[in-house]
Formats: sequence, structure tokens, C-alpha cells
Amino acid sequence: MEYLDIWIPSAVSVLGFAVTIYTVNRKISSISKERIKGERQDLYIELYSQLEELIKDNSIIFDKVYFDSLSAFQGKIKLIATNEVIIAFRDVLNFIFSKQKEFEEFANSNDPEMDSRYYEYIENETNGEVAEIFHGYNEMEKYQALVLEYKQENIPSKKEIKDKVTSVLNEMRKDIGNDFYFEGRANNNGE
Repeated sequence: MEYLDIWIPSAVSVLGFAVTIYTVNRKISSISKERIKGERQDLYIELYSQLEELIKDNSIIFDKVYFDSLSAFQGKIKLIATNEVIIAFRDVLNFIFSKQKEFEEFANSNDPEMDSRYYEYIENETNGEVAEIFHGYNEMEKYQALVLEYKQENIPSKKEIKDKVTSVLNEMRKDIGNDFYFEGRANNNGE
């Protein structure tokens, strides 16, 4: 029975070592998940504050700089968000992009600076350089009025924008485990 005196303490030591490794791995995994969850929350707060600007001022949908600021979130969203958040965010970006593309096509097709009819090219006979002279300054005022009219007629309603943004917000809340807030708020307001 001497071998039991050696094997039992050894088995207990190995078992204790295995339990310790398992516990440490679970703790590291838990810490990692909590860190990612914290990063998600920070990202979602920052993203929502950007999206809220669109709700407040729906005319910025035509602003390329605004679109670029939202697009900057794509990398982080793809890395740490759930598929549902990624899809909802992509829908909002596609919606904004399509509105901007339509506006850009309209603006470019009506811009006097893009129309060669308003340019005159004069060659300097002594050195051969060509000077470009724009003669469409009178048309620029009409163009600016046309652009303003286009924006007013084609701007999405605040409700349409809010619906798009709310879908992203709902998915972000579900992702971080805060979806009860929206459900409770909607029920209290009778929505």
C-alpha cells in the first residue's frame, strides 16, 4: 500500500493543477469578454451620437464629410459588433450613400463648372501656354438655387431617418444587453 501513499497526493496535485489552469483560463476569457463589451459600449455611444446628428438635422444627409465620418466606424463595427448591428449599420450607410449619389449626379450634371460650353481656351502665342477662362459666373447663381431646390425636394423626412437610425439603436441595445430599456419606453409611450 506504499504506492497509494505516493499516487494519491500526486493525483490530488495534478487535479489541483488542472482545476487551477481551468479557473485561470475562464477568468482570462471573462476579462477579455468584459473588455470587448466595454469597447462595444464606447463604440456604440460614439456611433449613436453621430447618427443623432442626422436625426437633428436631416439636411446633412447630402454632406460628404458627414458620410465619411460615419464610414470611419465601419472597421470597428466589423471587428466587435454582432452581425445584426453590422447589417443595420450597413443599411443606414447604404441609405445615406444612395441619397448622396443621387444628389452628386444631379449636381454634377447641372454644374456650370463641369460644362465645357462655359470655358474659353486662349493660347499664348509667345510661349504656347493655354489659359482657361470660365464664363459661367452668371450661371452659378442659378445653379446654387437649383441645388437648394433639389435638396429641399429630395430630403428624407425626419421620420424616415429616425426609423433607419432606430433600427441600428435597437440592435446595439440588444447587443449590449440593454434592449429592455427600449421595450419599456415604447410600452410606456403607447408606441
